[in-house]
Amino acid sequence: MAVLASFPAPLRGLWHLPQAYLRRPLGCFCAHPTHRRLLYYQLGLFFLMAVLAGKALLRQHGFMIDHLTFYFTYALHLSLTYLVGVILAEVAVRLFLPRWSAYEKRTVARQWAVWGLGFLLGFALHRFVMVHLVGYYAPWLVAYLSRSPHLRPSLLNMLLFSGAAWTVATFAVIRSALAWQKVLRQRAAAARPAAPAQPAEAPAAPAPAPALGISHDGRRSRIPLARITHVTVEDHYCRVHYLDSQGPGNLFACMTLKSLAEQLPEKDFIQIHRSHLVNLRYVSGLKRSEGQYLAVLPASGAELPISRRRRAEFQKRLSGRETNK
Repeated sequence: MAVLASFPAPLRGLWHLPQAYLRRPLGCFCAHPTHRRLLYYQLGLFFLMAVLAGKALLRQHGFMIDHLTFYFTYALHLSLTYLVGVILAEVAVRLFLPRWSAYEKRTVARQWAVWGLGFLLGFALHRFVMVHLVGYYAPWLVAYLSRSPHLRPSLLNMLLFSGAAWTVATFAVIRSALAWQKVLRQRAAAARPAAPAQPAEAPAAPAPAPALGISHDGRRSRIPLARITHVTVEDHYCRVHYLDSQGPGNLFACMTLKSLAEQLPEKDFIQIHRSHLVNLRYVSGLKRSEGQYLAVLPASGAELPISRRRRAEFQKRLSGRETNK
């Protein structure tokens, strides 16, 4: 990073641009099963289009124009093969890396990594399984390549061509998912019902208990503020921990810690770390462990680290609340 700081500002900007892109969260979109199916459909369609467009750009002596039906069938089989590879990759990472591959924690970088593994599995399936299907729907091509072996594409050429088409298709699908995720957030914000005006002569209804509205898994829930014990950051978004009749629970919220903190009352909640925010009502005290101060929340069974620059304010607020009791 010290070497990067010595670069001119435009070069540093170019370096941080892909980093910002790869860190963008996709959890709010990928967490919904319908959205995930839409991604697979789009990936197969875009890959099919990319393969056909690439063959059109690289056509040799009008061969593609003369055999368009074959190329479309071949591209369709290729697309389905790589989609099977993606599904196998998703199953593998969910089995062996469940915490890392959780849909709620997906970022652009993790999506590229999973689908990159899917590309390798799809290439292996195509090379060793699906390539034999050509003999069933295009036996003339097998005879043609047998007579002209120099026209047979090499393994490297197949890998480069498929990789280029896959990269284009993956980039297009992820850009589409990011755009849809933004639209869904705007729709959710616009759909929040406004408080209905009450007639002047009607008696005032008792005010409902203040609650926090959270969008998660394609739904929207409200958690009473008095039941929230603490909030932790997960991949740029938050996980809200609370207590109910069944004990501790939590929900993944598609909100940043800053935007969520603005909706919580300052008299009860305080941020103790860049990744943690606690409800002072549930803090029993401080604990020191291995040189680190921890806020103890026995009701939720959590012990959260307190940053050095926030410790003094936290101790002051905590002692003030204990005095008021």
